[in-house]
Amino acid sequence: MRLAPTLPLALAACVTQPAAPHPRPPLPLPEATAVSFALQHPVQVQSLAVVATDRDKRYWRGALVCGDERATFHLLCPRAKTAPPLVLCLPILAGGAELMWSVASGMTARGYAAAWVDRVAPALRDDQRGAELESLFQRTLRHNRMLLRWAERRPDLFACGQRAILGISTGGLVGTVLLAIEPGICAGALCLAGGDIANLLLRSAEGRVTRWRNTRARVDGMVGQVLQRELDRNLTVDPARFGAYVPTERVFLVHAGLDRVVPAHHHRLLWESLGRPRDLHLPWLGHYSAALALDAILDAVAEFFGERFAANAAQ
Repeated sequence: MRLAPTLPLALAACVTQPAAPHPRPPLPLPEATAVSFALQHPVQVQSLAVVATDRDKRYWRGALVCGDERATFHLLCPRAKTAPPLVLCLPILAGGAELMWSVASGMTARGYAAAWVDRVAPALRDDQRGAELESLFQRTLRHNRMLLRWAERRPDLFACGQRAILGISTGGLVGTVLLAIEPGICAGALCLAGGDIANLLLRSAEGRVTRWRNTRARVDGMVGQVLQRELDRNLTVDPARFGAYVPTERVFLVHAGLDRVVPAHHHRLLWESLGRPRDLHLPWLGHYSAALALDAILDAVAEFFGERFAANAAQ
């Protein structure tokens, strides 16, 4: 059995692969696709309040409504003389409240405002089939777009035109699609994410995914290719299908060499679909142990965002 080295050695072994020297131009997003994702109603503020504050930052909680949809969100803003850029954080599949707070606090400490939306509903419950998972993905996109629409109206809180996304695991899947349908996002960091969701759900070693597969086999008799066909038929919002619409230079990927939740094949599919963007490789860490390198990851992400905001301002 191969053992991972100590953390300092593991971090020293990290490799940043630059983006392709001549990135492919993105395809235009089909009009029908853009229309299908459009918010059908104005976004209105239901509640917004500062609930805690300290010497370095303020913590806000709020709720937005758009038609029948209601999204609750959190926001950490650094105390600064000028409005900071906004980073929309996209969480992992399950749990992760503490991780999301750590990520948002880390970005705030690096000079960014960080916001995240509460989950629409739990994913991969026993009773969820492909169609229900697709609906959950679609609603998650709508809730995050609601937050972006609200942020556009608050130049007092956020620097105009400086918005980025930071998605981790499942959040990276959502983030890829957001980059495609939200051209106003200047940069995106997609961590521990991959393409081909249908096949990924058959291969992932994540505990919740494994339990869901076992339930589908026991209740519906669906395993292997039969289950994948059902998922392929229903899961239309796949990151690898949207990568072609995203400018390569806007993307920064992070993947772990020992990841069994999002295997290397699926990361490579996403990387290829995005035109081979810049990529940070953590060869001795896995999907969950990558959290040990959180500070190093956030340093690299913050640096990338700063570069992209500067490039965007120079255009």
